[in-house]
Amino acid sequence: MIGSRMWIVCLVAVLAASTSASADTLWGTSHGSAGFWQGGSIWTYNTASGVLDVKATYTTATLLAFGDIAVSAAGDVYVTYYGQDGFDKLAKVNTTTWAFDWVQDLGGSADQINALEFIGDDLYGVTGGGIDARVRKLTLTGSGATVADIGKIGINSDGDLTRDPQTGTVYYTSWESTASQLNTVDLTAPSETKVGFITGGQNGWAGLVFGADGTLWAGNYYENKLYTIDKSTAVATFFDSLDGVGTVTGLSIPEPATMSLLGLGLAALAARRRK
Repeated sequence: MIGSRMWIVCLVAVLAASTSASADTLWGTSHGSAGFWQGGSIWTYNTASGVLDVKATYTTATLLAFGDIAVSAAGDVYVTYYGQDGFDKLAKVNTTTWAFDWVQDLGGSADQINALEFIGDDLYGVTGGGIDARVRKLTLTGSGATVADIGKIGINSDGDLTRDPQTGTVYYTSWESTASQLNTVDLTAPSETKVGFITGGQNGWAGLVFGADGTLWAGNYYENKLYTIDKSTAVATFFDSLDGVGTVTGLSIPEPATMSLLGLGLAALAARRRK
């Protein structure tokens, strides 16, 4: 019994440490400094120090604009972007050379993935096809991905996906005729529940990601600024300027290990009790 209690105490301590307020390193993509469809940049931003580190800048010879960015728990970086040929593409980024290790065509305008994020080990995207926005699951193969259509989400694709590390709820930003909207989303049987229209800042919330402590970070494609959004009220609050890059098209962070730690801890506890 004492052993079991010690396991619980240790597990609680680990979870508390992993969810306590701490600095996050956000990964982001932006439009080119000259404006929309003028290339773009990949960068990181430290939320404690305020240091913006531009990793790479790409001209229109490589891409017209980034769609989004997703970083796996292992630190692998993936992006979607719009090519000169009019097709949306998925690429794995080499974080040494900042070239693309591989590129895969995803389709035309109806298949543009504006929202891309790892939910656990699974990579999900949402297409930018207006009211026909659809959830896609992308299974990585090592040199590309197989794409499965999960279903119509029923809302306009405006921005980004992210999972709350404290509750497991997935959030998503959409465009609803006159304003951006924050929603919660079921990705397995696609449906959405409105939280509210996002107030504060501009429209076009193309970047959305939870930090390890539950802070919801956000950016939009009309400003090179970083905001936080209250997940209960959808109110955006200015946090910092992102001087040196264009307007925001995506945000990501390796998903916190909190839920994985919880699963491992409970499994270990169950195994101990069976002995």
